[in-house]
Amino acid sequence: MAMAGRGLLVLFISTAVVAGLTSAANGPFLSDSVFQSSSRSTGRSLLQAKNSCPVNFEFQNYTIITSKCKGPKFPASECCAALKEFACPYSNYLNDESNDCASTMFSYINLYGKYPPGLFSSECKEGKLGLSCADVPQRDSATANSGHHAQSSLLALITVLSVAGDTFSGMRGSMSNYYDDYDDIDEMEDDYDMDDPADDMVDEQRGLRDSDAEDNDYGQPNDKIPDTSSADARKGRDIQGIPWEQINITRKKYRQSRLEQYKNYENVPNSGEEAMKDCKPTEKGGMYYEFRRNTRSVKSTILHFQLRNLVWATSKHDIYLVSHYSIRHWSALSGVNTELINVQGHVAPREKHAGSLLEGFSQTQVSTLAVKDNLLVAGGFQGELICKHLDREGISFCCRTTYDDNAITNAVEIFNTSSGAVHFIASNNDSGVRYYDMERFQLFKHFQFEWPVNHTSLSPDRKVVVIVGDDPDGLLIDANSGKTLHSIKGHRDYSFASAWSPDGRTFATGNQDKTCRIWDVRNLSKSVHVLRGNLGAIRSIRFTSDGQFMSMAEPADFVHIYDVKSDYNKRQELDFFGEISGTSFSPDTDTLFVGVWDRMYGSLLQFGRLYNYSYLDSLF
Repeated sequence: MAMAGRGLLVLFISTAVVAGLTSAANGPFLSDSVFQSSSRSTGRSLLQAKNSCPVNFEFQNYTIITSKCKGPKFPASECCAALKEFACPYSNYLNDESNDCASTMFSYINLYGKYPPGLFSSECKEGKLGLSCADVPQRDSATANSGHHAQSSLLALITVLSVAGDTFSGMRGSMSNYYDDYDDIDEMEDDYDMDDPADDMVDEQRGLRDSDAEDNDYGQPNDKIPDTSSADARKGRDIQGIPWEQINITRKKYRQSRLEQYKNYENVPNSGEEAMKDCKPTEKGGMYYEFRRNTRSVKSTILHFQLRNLVWATSKHDIYLVSHYSIRHWSALSGVNTELINVQGHVAPREKHAGSLLEGFSQTQVSTLAVKDNLLVAGGFQGELICKHLDREGISFCCRTTYDDNAITNAVEIFNTSSGAVHFIASNNDSGVRYYDMERFQLFKHFQFEWPVNHTSLSPDRKVVVIVGDDPDGLLIDANSGKTLHSIKGHRDYSFASAWSPDGRTFATGNQDKTCRIWDVRNLSKSVHVLRGNLGAIRSIRFTSDGQFMSMAEPADFVHIYDVKSDYNKRQELDFFGEISGTSFSPDTDTLFVGVWDRMYGSLLQFGRLYNYSYLDSLF
């Protein structure tokens, strides 16, 4: 760690001189001043003086660095080479000290890599100009953003249009002309000083904005905007309250633009295109759950764009979710929104148990959540586990699953043993799966795999576990021994979702290749069904407790509900706009909750099950 204490040579070069030097024979470079951002604090006053970075660093591929620059030694040659490979394409933006590109980039590098302070600034030295980027192609902001900036900004455009109305139309003309060239949309954002939802996520992680400031829509606080009820929807009001009648584009046309411009995140290039060849046609148009209410005052936010298990229903009235740095309970019956845990400050257990970290945690970044049988478990970016019994005061148990550099808790599943004891399984980015006994508050099983585990699901008989992660193939393992029983082959990319059907024979896996595959344990040579999404990865899968329906959620805009009894041939499509933070059926199957994360239209959607009471006809 001594490397962090070395001095940092800062080059004070004017923008004009920098521009001249980059065009010289030395070629492009990363100025030493870029590295100041790796050790600065990210306080409000620092960044308020900076312009927003035109590159969306949130959705870049940080494995370029984290796969090569590894602790505990952090070899300088490998770390600096990896940094150059990642950062040099954006050197034009990073060298510009008028924007916050450098600080934003390093905040994500340190988030994913957990690097010692000052690592890169102290080790990566080359010449007077900084790190040479010769032979590394530069990228413009539109290319660098790889389309995800577009998908985040598209919904923000609705707000601009609804506020500006005819004035905007007169200045810019018909919106249809601008969907053909996204550069013009970027220009419109600059003109109206819009905040991109993806940029907001960066701000939320740093705590740079007041939550009240983020809840404005049409100049009103979000909680003062009327919710949309089923009666409102029947009268023709948009379920999200989007005023299409005031916008110079129809919902249908906006949907088409969204479908065309949303870019799915892939770890394996072209995995979605390849997987589409395997998909079965399904009949759209089923009606199993109808819209009941859109609650604008309840915002379920996302911290990691690949992890979407942040909404849990324990009854048709009780919902638990993550909103910024707060874990909250919302009652659909009373409309009361209650904070249970504030993880922005210090969180420590009130109970004393062997293995519990009595010092607790500070500023925990919650990556995943699970709630069942009065137990709430939250997982964090640094392997944190925070356990709270809902019928007790305070926190019951805190521990850190691992001190590995790549320690994110990706998923948690709570279950009851055959004796009724409450246990849970934690899936981590350090390639580990751990079982915890909440009767004794102890870790009692730890299985290690060859790749980061993104999600696990325990079979109804508690004998078999589905393991999926950063590998196209999944695994079925023995729940007691951890022994691999079968490899699950078929997906083309990494998987982030899995779920068992209550029948105990079939299970589902969701993948970044935009498919959900249904498997039968009696014949695992291939999946029995391959179901496709519209926009992107399948990041959340849920079965109803009676096994009649299965929902699969894409990262944004669509939740598909399949009729299992039709052999997955019939489905209902829930169509809205915004990133999906999580989905959850109530235990009685009566209600489906969908968390929507968006700066302007973030909310909690509630759908109620439609029942067939045709048997009553026999009474008449």
